[in-house]
Amino acid sequence: MSLDGLNEAEVVPRTAFYTPEVTATPKRTEQDVALLRWEIQQMADAAAARDVVEDGEDVPTSGYIRPGLVDVLIVDEANRLCPVSLELLRDVFDRGQMGLVLVGRPGLEKKVRSIAPLASRVGMRLEFAGLQVQELDVLLQRYVQRAGIEIDAQVASVIFQRTNGNVRSVRQVLLQIEYLLCINKRRRVTMKLVDVACAQLLR
Repeated sequence: MSLDGLNEAEVVPRTAFYTPEVTATPKRTEQDVALLRWEIQQMADAAAARDVVEDGEDVPTSGYIRPGLVDVLIVDEANRLCPVSLELLRDVFDRGQMGLVLVGRPGLEKKVRSIAPLASRVGMRLEFAGLQVQELDVLLQRYVQRAGIEIDAQVASVIFQRTNGNVRSVRQVLLQIEYLLCINKRRRVTMKLVDVACAQLLR
């Protein structure tokens, strides 16, 4: 991301999103999370300093990660993490002065509950329901506006039928649609394109 034009009060992110790899070790998880926090801190420092730093002068940076610059750390696919990695996230939560959201498949709660220091900090458990077709339509309209593309009618209902509104599946289909648009140099989401994307992913 370019730092040009950043305004600390407006666009510097305060939320970090992390998806661990299938083979992620505790050490790798620690490094990945630290890097996410560092990058956000770098953007915040640059945005805060850009109006007071003379042209051509380097932006001063901190030599350590400061707490309080990330409001929330969201960890997707948390089922992939071993108990040591989950305990590491608990430590980051305690030291980093941030919220921690663990997102995963059924069984994650049992895994978390088996780690007493982490379980004692769980304040809420939510089970996500699938999107309704109306909600999916709103999501698609926002996607279309952001991407600057056109979309055929009934696309939302077709994606809903293929995914049952599952948020993860919807996201995968949208990413695949974006990929197909790119490689085929198209700017319109057709029913055929949706069929191809779903066939490639939802087998």
